[in-house]
Amino acid sequence: MTLLKPLKININAFHIVFASIILEFILFYLYYIPETKLLIGDEKRYFRYAKAVVSGDEWYFSPTWPHIILSFFLKATKETLVAFQIYQYVLLVFSGFIVKNIVFRETRNINSSNLSLAIMLLYPTWLAYSLFLWPEVVHVFLFISVIWIFNYKYDNNIWLFIGFSFIGLMLLFKGLIVLFIPVFLIPLYINLPVKQAILKIVVGVFVTILVISPVSIEAHKMSGSWMPSNSSMYNLWLGLRDYTRTLTISTQAIKKKKMRGDYHKYLLSAETYQERNALLVDKIKKYISEKGIVSILTNQLSKQYFRLFDYKSKFYMQFQKGYKPEKKGFIIDLILVYNNVVYGATLLALFLGSILYFKKSIITVQFTLFTLYIFGLFLLLHTIARFRIPLVPLSAFYIGFLYNYFPNLHNKTNSKKYWIKVMSLIFLLLIVLFVMFAGVYLDKVMPIN
Repeated sequence: MTLLKPLKININAFHIVFASIILEFILFYLYYIPETKLLIGDEKRYFRYAKAVVSGDEWYFSPTWPHIILSFFLKATKETLVAFQIYQYVLLVFSGFIVKNIVFRETRNINSSNLSLAIMLLYPTWLAYSLFLWPEVVHVFLFISVIWIFNYKYDNNIWLFIGFSFIGLMLLFKGLIVLFIPVFLIPLYINLPVKQAILKIVVGVFVTILVISPVSIEAHKMSGSWMPSNSSMYNLWLGLRDYTRTLTISTQAIKKKKMRGDYHKYLLSAETYQERNALLVDKIKKYISEKGIVSILTNQLSKQYFRLFDYKSKFYMQFQKGYKPEKKGFIIDLILVYNNVVYGATLLALFLGSILYFKKSIITVQFTLFTLYIFGLFLLLHTIARFRIPLVPLSAFYIGFLYNYFPNLHNKTNSKKYWIKVMSLIFLLLIVLFVMFAGVYLDKVMPIN
């Protein structure tokens, strides 16, 4: 018997979908019974904007995008959320099958691909986003679709048109993805002649611009910025001053007075977007000058990744005092424990796969770069657990990928490579457990200044 002996599993996609539907019904019940979960943060704004559009306001009255789709469903269903939530669940299932197809193409192992599908459809934190009003499900669907299209359909012009259109839609939902666009195009650089690749990219960029232009034009009229919902400068300012390693109801309840109402103060600080950002730039420069770059980076490293990977996600917060205090019981405890186990496994797979197989294929290179991209963004920007959701398909991919490749050394226990993998697994498991659970303890013994 060896440490890396492969598990023998036989997973059926139909059974996974069936189990996912049952779990989704349970989450629906927890969301609505005995009363509907309270909306949190931007959910309130999206819902308010969507209702305004239903009432007759123009769709572009605010330079944000998620409320547009929501308003369509509210209007069609007399302002109930169920149809919108079903739509998001369908997108979530499609995302799972895209990841399943990617894993099968990369491994030619049906069990590996079905294991990835199981993670995508049976992970409660991720599944719960089908019920929430944040655009994470749509964004993940677009992201994984673009990865699939550019890797497997790069020589088909119709598919490329869809791919570049999806990039445009992604920019409307998550503007920060803009810096990652060149990485999406890697398969074109590698697989096509230079002139052909350049021509396709130029035409594709034009398609992307056409997709975002209606919203961008209206956003520019309202805010002076061409990027819809561009709050990166404000999030940088907030991120530099985040003072806890977790973001739960308990930390919100004791929030420092100087952090209260920051966004409202930001909106009132000047009339235009450019003027508000200019004031923030001055504040940030002054803050850096006072604290010093080394001190700031050290401070950020001591908190940001605990905030990003804290096990207390938005799904967890749904059952905490202040959000749904009446939600208690064995089934919730069981789901939360199961959720933490799945989350720990996905995080371990993400770290391990990114390190060991980052050059295995074009897709593993892209996924490693995207992981580093997320790490880079949220070293400085305001960080909460919701922002790690785009990593879910990567984690699911690596669960299947590792199932196929990692155990192949089970009969080579004397090899140096085998023991490197074993020690890597143990070391990374400790890191995963630390970033998941240590934030609350560190806040008590080493509070952030």
